[in-house]
Amino acid sequence: MFYILPPTLLFFGFMTNHTTPFLEHVTLLFVGDVAFSGPVKYYVEHGYHTYNDTFDDVAPYIKEADISVANLESPFVNNDVYRYKYKGRKEVILDASPNAAPALR
Repeated sequence: MFYILPPTLLFFGFMTNHTTPFLEHVTLLFVGDVAFSGPVKYYVEHGYHTYNDTFDDVAPYIKEADISVANLESPFVNNDVYRYKYKGRKEVILDASPNAAPALR
């Protein structure tokens, strides 16, 4: 499902006395590809860091926005998926463990 959001969202509300209208705004943050595959997956599987550590440097900025949207580049799959995997030679396989999902909170 895709959502198309306008560049800015504006909401009109009223102050507590309900007589003076004011303009309230919502901050939107759009982030490029987020992937838990490749080196990230390798380092987590070998105990060098956790999936949450992946966001240490950027989490404060992401949490600052009212609405954050990211492109999840690597789908969450379990081992059952690999028996249906593309059979030819493939240089890049974008897959992530379902254990990475909570890091997106």
